[in-house]
Amino acid sequence: TKTDGLSQADVLLSREVVEERQTLLAHMPHYVTRLDAAPVSSLRMGEWKLLRFYGDDGDGGDRYELYNLSEDIGERDNLIGKKTQIETDMRFEMDRQLTNFSALLPEKNPLSKVTSQGRFSSGDNVK
Repeated sequence: TKTDGLSQADVLLSREVVEERQTLLAHMPHYVTRLDAAPVSSLRMGEWKLLRFYGDDGDGGDRYELYNLSEDIGERDNLIGKKTQIETDMRFEMDRQLTNFSALLPEKNPLSKVTSQGRFSSGDNVK
């Protein structure tokens, strides 16, 4: 299994600052019922953040969100379709990293009650 990371020991021991990362990938390929969360990956590249919600576009495909965190730290203005070159580059980089790390991709869970926007439908009794 491949892993990616940088030692933070020097920072924690107040010796020196570790080089800033160019990208940061987070991958959660499973449903978390107690958090009402669908599978998601996120990629941070500089001031940009791309989110990929697996199987959450209404037709079973993946839904994406793109944010410029330097202008929108609250992630309210989804720029998908407005910044197509950044979106294309980030989707390519996300796929490249997931492939490089042999990441497991989620499969639709027929027992999950997660609906669009990664939330459970109201009235479901989920423990």
